[in-house]
Amino acid sequence: QVNPHFLYNTLQAIGSEALMNDEMGIYEMLTRLAANMRYSIHGGNEVSLEREVEFTDNYIELQKLRMGERLQVTQHINLDLAKTIVPKCSLQNVVENSIKYGIAGDISCLHLEIAAYKEKATLKIQVSVNGAGMSKDTLREIRERIHSGLTQLSGKSSGIGLANLYSRLQI
Repeated sequence: QVNPHFLYNTLQAIGSEALMNDEMGIYEMLTRLAANMRYSIHGGNEVSLEREVEFTDNYIELQKLRMGERLQVTQHINLDLAKTIVPKCSLQNVVENSIKYGIAGDISCLHLEIAAYKEKATLKIQVSVNGAGMSKDTLREIRERIHSGLTQLSGKSSGIGLANLYSRLQI
């Protein structure tokens, strides 16, 4: 457990050092990281879709700083759904996994598409990626975890985030 104040103060000190040395890329990465950490640590477990998209956009920008032009993102989000309540960090979790598994293999540019729309009375959020994707074995293991209520099998960390997200959605 890390004291959040210590962490934020340390990130701010590193950010100040980056500014003094004209390292704007490092400064931007630090400020985005700090903002994402604040979002994930503070507040409740539910947020508006609008706030979740802002958080996810910040995460995407961090990844773009790392990946450059290799990451392209398109969003189709119905603005009428902005105030709809969703689990905190849910969209970011799916986007993170899409990037992680999409970039695996030999791909020159990863294109991520995020859509949010209403179908009948249900909010639908879809994340698509053109990359390699999860292996069938990984997908099978995640489905097994979900159906058995486990968040970890055989000491592996792969897929824990998606299994946890499924549990949070059920709650």
